[in-house]
Formats: sequence, structure tokens, C-alpha cells
Amino acid sequence: MMLALLLLAATPQQRFEQGDAAAALHMLEQTPQPKNAVWRYNHALSAHAAGQLGKAISDYEWLTLDDPDDDAVRINRLLARLDRGVGDDAEPPLSQLTRLPLRSLIAIGLLAVFMALLRRQRADSLFRAYRNLASICLLLFALHHLLLALDSRAVAGRQGALRERPDAQARKLLEIPEGNLLSVVGTQGDWIEVRSGSGVIGWLERSALISLQKGPE
Repeated sequence: MMLALLLLAATPQQRFEQGDAAAALHMLEQTPQPKNAVWRYNHALSAHAAGQLGKAISDYEWLTLDDPDDDAVRINRLLARLDRGVGDDAEPPLSQLTRLPLRSLIAIGLLAVFMALLRRQRADSLFRAYRNLASICLLLFALHHLLLALDSRAVAGRQGALRERPDAQARKLLEIPEGNLLSVVGTQGDWIEVRSGSGVIGWLERSALISLQKGPE
């Protein structure tokens, strides 16, 4: 009886540390917080350990875009992609901007603002240079978050066939591995039109995809 109560009271982290990643994943999904980075990271670790690479890669990709400087996320994302094998991944819009080192960008911007304030009275060329640098940092920071919001990609939650038309009997164009990143082109009922990283366009069932923004269903 006591053991049963202890198991019921266990946290997802405790279940994960006990080696029961599937139970930890289930517990996390009972209280979804897809916009919370800590929840998303714990969910990614549990999904990865439980063998659900689609969910794990969706989380790792979202976390990488949200904070490109996080080394733990970067390493685990790489491990998940290696476990998945070769994948024809679609890149986010203006991918170089979405992977800017945000912490460094914020630090440089704040320093530039501070130096501009110090030289405000002089209004010389150095003041203008610091002011322009601060403006550029602010613009890049805003662009990063705008592109993150506009990222319409989705992740294949399971292996499936990319089809020529939104029909289960339509010709197969390509086998999509679990965890593959795809750009969403359009929708029709229970089907989503997607583009692979190499530019192949076809249809997948809606239930086979996980949105980067919404997180695991």
C-alpha cells in the first residue's frame, strides 16, 4: 500500500530517474506547458528515452530556436537526430537569423545602450555608433522572435509516406522518417500539404504531424 502511494506521488523527474521514461512522459503530458522551456526540455528528454523521436525532435527544435545558446539542448538535439538516422529536414525561414546567439546579442545591445548614454551629452560620432549598434541588436532580436512565430514547420510524429494527393490510396512520393522536419504548405481536411528539405511537396495525414508551436498533442 505504501509503495503504491509513493508511486502515485512520484514526480516525472523521479520516474525518469527510476528508468521509467514512458511514465515520466505520460505524467508530463497530463499537464502540458508547451511554451515553458523547462517543461519542454523535460518532455524532450522523456520522449527521447521512451523512443518517441518525433516528439523529442519537435521539442528540441523549438528549444533550439527559442534559445540557440543552450548547449545542453544543442547536444541532445544532435543525439536525437543521430538516433533518427538520415532525415531530409526543412530549415526554418531565414535560418541563420533564427540561430543568432541571443545572449551575446542582448549583452552587446545593453553595453551599446550604456555607452551611448554615457556619450549622450557629446552627441559625437561614437555616440551615434553606439546608438546604431544598439538599434541593430534590437532589430535582430525582434526579427528572431518574429521568425520564430512565423515558423510553420511541423515534425513527423511517426514514419509515413508522403503522397501525391490527399488520399490514402494516392501514389507514394517519399518515405518520411519519424522526426523529420517539414514545411507546411497548405491543409485540406485531415491532410496537410508539406515540403521536405529537398523540395519534394506532398501530403501527409494531419495526425502524423506535430506542430513546433503547439507542441505534443
